[in-house]
Amino acid sequence: MLKFQVIIPVVNPGLADVLIEEMEKNTLLPERVIIIDNSYCDYKPYSDKFPIYIYHSISGTVNESINLGISKTHDCDYVSIFNDDIQIAPWFFFRTHLIFKDIPICSVACPNTIVDPKQLPLKESPSQFVQMKKRAGWCVSFRKEILDKVPPIPDTRIRTFYGDDWLWYWTTVFIGKKWFMDMGNMIYHMIGQSTLKLGKRKSKERELLAWREIRKEYKMP
Repeated sequence: MLKFQVIIPVVNPGLADVLIEEMEKNTLLPERVIIIDNSYCDYKPYSDKFPIYIYHSISGTVNESINLGISKTHDCDYVSIFNDDIQIAPWFFFRTHLIFKDIPICSVACPNTIVDPKQLPLKESPSQFVQMKKRAGWCVSFRKEILDKVPPIPDTRIRTFYGDDWLWYWTTVFIGKKWFMDMGNMIYHMIGQSTLKLGKRKSKERELLAWREIRKEYKMP
């Protein structure tokens, strides 16, 4: 039996509730869902379709949430990492399994993303697999054995750079694996709506500079 585990760093519980409801409608259900609660609202979601495990990060950052979430996964085939401001369709997990099945060299898989609400509702299209040239960090699934080879984001860098870029570089540059997108597996991303709804805005300039520094430090191209 296929085993998906899902990590969701949660800033906005209202958006996360919708995402959990959409996961419950999937034809292939996740084995377990790992919530990293960064909402400061004592978020306690429940599902009768799959178990939900709730943890709290210390810093409330995405990078620490990624590290913590990955550390709580075990004994599964695939691990998906979701933003809480995405919406998925009932075919998401099955289609994600298909891309791994049909493309053996695919180690990391992403769906096709729409950002314009006028394009809703989501539509399923025939599979069209395209190798990715850059990461898409808001909805990404890994073969578990590949994710296990990626070291945690360094503690000294928890607050300072893009964690999904860390995952991209380690899997593609240092491990030599490939990311693929299924152009027919559609999701909707409400870009930034989670943090904007809570009145939180952050400057990306500092993160960008820190990411450039760590690329030099680790000799990343």
